[in-house]
Amino acid sequence: MARTETQASGSTPANRASPLTAPGIGGVHLIQISGPGVEPFLKVHFRRRGLRGREPFFGDLVAGDELIDEVLVQEHEVGVAAVVDLGLHGSEAVRRRVKLLLQDAGFEWATDLHDAAMGLSSASAANAIEIEADVGMQASWAEQSTLFFAAVMAGGLRRECEGLLCDIGSLVSANESQPSALVHEVREGVATRLQSLCDRAPFGLAMTRAPVLAVIGPVNAGKSTLVNRLCGQERVIAGEEPGMTRDLVEAPIAIRGYPFRLVDTAGLRETQDAMERAGIARAVTLAKKAEIKLELADARDFFREDRLRSESLRPHADREVFGRQLRVFNKIDLLEPKEIRALRKDQADAVLVSAKTGEGFSKLEQWILFASAFRGPAVREFPTPFTSRQLRELEFARRKWPQDPAATLAALARLVQGDPNDQ
Repeated sequence: MARTETQASGSTPANRASPLTAPGIGGVHLIQISGPGVEPFLKVHFRRRGLRGREPFFGDLVAGDELIDEVLVQEHEVGVAAVVDLGLHGSEAVRRRVKLLLQDAGFEWATDLHDAAMGLSSASAANAIEIEADVGMQASWAEQSTLFFAAVMAGGLRRECEGLLCDIGSLVSANESQPSALVHEVREGVATRLQSLCDRAPFGLAMTRAPVLAVIGPVNAGKSTLVNRLCGQERVIAGEEPGMTRDLVEAPIAIRGYPFRLVDTAGLRETQDAMERAGIARAVTLAKKAEIKLELADARDFFREDRLRSESLRPHADREVFGRQLRVFNKIDLLEPKEIRALRKDQADAVLVSAKTGEGFSKLEQWILFASAFRGPAVREFPTPFTSRQLRELEFARRKWPQDPAATLAALARLVQGDPNDQ
């Protein structure tokens, strides 16, 4: 069995963990640990069973209340450094978990056959993922995005990618003695995990680039008041004079903790005012690009005799290119209860609100979330790519798997370490 060489006399031995078994799909792994940190590590993480004084020792490897694996511990006397072999009986996932546990305890992980097959070593792991998460954290203004980037910085996405690298490296080095059914299962598992990461990308990308929410509609429909309500503060001067907002007003907001970028646009109407016409043109351009549009109307216009000629209810000429949008009737606080019932019955797909009192805003926020990339179940706890670079590497890896394992390995390694060509 291989042994760890001690350092020169008088020097302080380093804590080191060296895998002794070759990569493979099997569930037996042997890891040798050495250095002054061995005894403290075993005291915290190893619970011995059976009679004392008999070797190898058998017991449980734990992290707090978490049982990681049942292990055999064989002690050696090699110079001044404590040397112990840990015999694991779990899967590759257990080996990865023990590796992280040792690294957290200050052990340097030696480059092993797994890492060599993947072209990835702990010493060279310049973690591009967590660097990108740190950038996202600093730019975050919403609770959910802050929690999302904190989870990434804790290593969730990195560990998932390293797990894929380990599994693919195991397949690359698997010999003919490996059961074909097991090889097929691992191969299909890699494909499923790559696809799942790609499928979750829209959620993560929306954390990095908040969806744009445009408020459009005619003058004096209450857009500025609605924007102030969504912002939670007065960002726009609101009043009864038509056309008070002549330009774009943009603000980062959080809806139920999720980040959005809200834009209040100039009122859409026919006008001879050059400044207002320029603002309307910019409003139309932005509304075409925004992921979500709220088309606001004054609820009172629905009950006016000339409602067919009302700007509030008449579709704008460019409405067909605005994409998906929600019709919102504002100022229902000025309607009678029977009018609200009639409007709700006639406009079943619309949302009725009062930007002044806040009535109906819970439903409006629910619709906005459903129309965004946040509409699915919360995936903050699941590994999720959140930059275009990450998604590009994952999609490349997915396309190349399983026909070209080497290309898949290279793409995942670039995802974790970063691509020097992107600098």
